[in-house]
Amino acid sequence: MARFKFRTGAWLGALLLTAAALTACSGGSSGGGSAKGDPAKPVDLLKWAGPGPVVTLDGSVAGDAASMDGIYLASGQLTRFNADGKPVLDLAESVDMAKDGLTATIKLRPNLKYSDGTPITSEDFQYAVERNRKGTGASFVATIKSVDVVDDTTAVAHLKGPDPDFLTWLAERGTQLHPKKLIESDPDYWKHPVSGGPYMVDKGWTPGSDVFRAVENPNYPKGPMMAKAIEIRSVPDAASRVLQVTSGELDAAIDLPLSSKDNFPAEVKTSYAGVGGTNYVVANETLGGPFANAKVRQAMSYAIDRKSISQKAFFGLQPASTSPMFNCGDLCERDLLPEKGARDVAKAKQLMQEAGYANGFDAEMKVSSGRGGWQEAAVIVAQNLADIGIRVKVTPVDEGQHFSSITKQNYQLFFTGGGGKAQSTLSQMLNTGDFWVKATGWTPPAEAAEVMQRTASELDPAKRREAYTEAQKIWMDAMHVIPVTERIQLNASRVSPNLLVLQVKNDQKVIVQTVAEAKQGLKAGSL
Repeated sequence: MARFKFRTGAWLGALLLTAAALTACSGGSSGGGSAKGDPAKPVDLLKWAGPGPVVTLDGSVAGDAASMDGIYLASGQLTRFNADGKPVLDLAESVDMAKDGLTATIKLRPNLKYSDGTPITSEDFQYAVERNRKGTGASFVATIKSVDVVDDTTAVAHLKGPDPDFLTWLAERGTQLHPKKLIESDPDYWKHPVSGGPYMVDKGWTPGSDVFRAVENPNYPKGPMMAKAIEIRSVPDAASRVLQVTSGELDAAIDLPLSSKDNFPAEVKTSYAGVGGTNYVVANETLGGPFANAKVRQAMSYAIDRKSISQKAFFGLQPASTSPMFNCGDLCERDLLPEKGARDVAKAKQLMQEAGYANGFDAEMKVSSGRGGWQEAAVIVAQNLADIGIRVKVTPVDEGQHFSSITKQNYQLFFTGGGGKAQSTLSQMLNTGDFWVKATGWTPPAEAAEVMQRTASELDPAKRREAYTEAQKIWMDAMHVIPVTERIQLNASRVSPNLLVLQVKNDQKVIVQTVAEAKQGLKAGSL
């Protein structure tokens, strides 16, 4: 059995809990795979739906939830998240960290092959890191200085500093494994990629189509899978997703209106939990004008009634933001926003006057039409901003337009959301070239890079918390991304939660059970 290997060293104390989880035989909950009958009897097809389609399987350009689900299921990963959000070994046989925390030797399992028979090599990891440096997966490789290929199954990652989250990054889309030669030789590779993961894309899939279908990858080392095929369907209308899982047309549905949580029949089980993220109002500075003025953005933050949005749009289940970061435990100090995020219209008007916009201005705010409660929240934000003279037209867009519009900077304001690990969220907000910095056109101050280095590499918990607080204060001064409420996602399923895990702790990562896990009564992702 493969295990995560450590050399002893005091700096590794911050990683001990993760290390304990990172074995190929970690435990899991008891229970079967299929919803009825033999819990270890495979099912032919699992169908679930979210608000949008799988538009790409390239982790360096993806950002929408459906695409990321497709990526995690149909891509090779060195480690893979279990149901508790901990990384367990997958295609890596071992990861050996040096005493000083500056190098990690990664050894692949022997004789690994992609779904087409192409060998999986350590060069593919090196290539993944370099491809993602300027992509949407940049935050996941930000602490890796370089990768040396020792041989076909061994790579050495050189880090910029000790990284308590390094094992997590090996499970993220920024390090998804695909063959360098095929990517570089085929301009259409991402329409029909090979896979090192549990599933491979079925023939005939078109990016952005209503149904993404993938079938079991016979070369996946942890297979066979309990579901021989999966379908991720695009059902933009949230009410339709509720109806389809209620009727049995779908096995599961993701990102449902929080108001529907008590309206399902007994055979449909719901779950809701934080996705490790926040709903935001983001402002595009590249257009110039009022949104390029930090005081205008700060005024908007003061004007937003977070508690009202929490209660009216999200039924009190999504708590009002009190800090820029979501509640990420000991790392994230709470109540950092002025007045703990409470509304202060007088202060907002004062800032608008200081910025030269006492008479306000007109603006448009886009919002995804398929996410539960988002349109209602956007309307309340617009009403709040009207009180300080910002006259906002709310424009719903479908899920595909949502991500495209943000990445192409084709917006003035956007009501949107983000989710993920704490360090990657901070990186996206404050690191030059990372996702939200690039999407909003904001220029981080000089001190941001140094602070972000400390948030990534500081091993003393108290000092790392201090760095996180400094980073949040830089974010508050800019307010290029305005926190509104912490994100909660409601999912519903007709099948065993062991067969299909729809959400891991503080993130959305769909996991499907293996036959080996089902035979041992373990939840998906345990082995």
